[in-house]
Amino acid sequence: MVGWVRGVGVVLAVALAGPVLAQARSVSEALATLPPDLADRIAARPDRWRDMALGMVHGHGRDGALVQADLDRAVALDRAYFRARALQPLMEADLDNDGAVTLAEAAARGAVLGLTGRTRLMLTQAAADTDGDGTASASELRAHAEAAAMQAGQGAEAAMAAALMALDLDGDGRLTLAEVAQVADSLAAAGAAAQAG
Repeated sequence: MVGWVRGVGVVLAVALAGPVLAQARSVSEALATLPPDLADRIAARPDRWRDMALGMVHGHGRDGALVQADLDRAVALDRAYFRARALQPLMEADLDNDGAVTLAEAAARGAVLGLTGRTRLMLTQAAADTDGDGTASASELRAHAEAAAMQAGQGAEAAMAAALMALDLDGDGRLTLAEVAQVADSLAAAGAAAQAG
């Protein structure tokens, strides 16, 4: 009976320790899990990465840490913003408020814009009108907006933000302010050593 109790005690101690027993990784080990070009970009500008990471933790995290759900929400917010931005000029041309933009509506709106704005609007309406029938339907507008949001989310900053959780050094599922500082300090020190050597 004592052996069983002692065994349960060991199992409980291990279960309760959780993240404490997680294998901590070095910054170089964490960077090695990323695509090489992304790891190189982060290592080349640790100050830029630190500022972006701090902005994400303070802007989207809670209690001084960021978890994957926080990143997912930040991505969804960015996509919503870029969808709205892609739709705005087209919705300004939706004269009858039916959720679709005809070539005639785009031309009417374009008539009050300057040459650059008119050209941009007409090209955007044509790009959104994927079936070429002269009307960018509501479903075509949604698809156009989603494509614009996805394209906007493919930039270098988006890739660095998506890689944040790879730099959760203790593997507890939370990127903390302390880990951000540790990563940035380690990368800055490595960069200084490389320049000196």
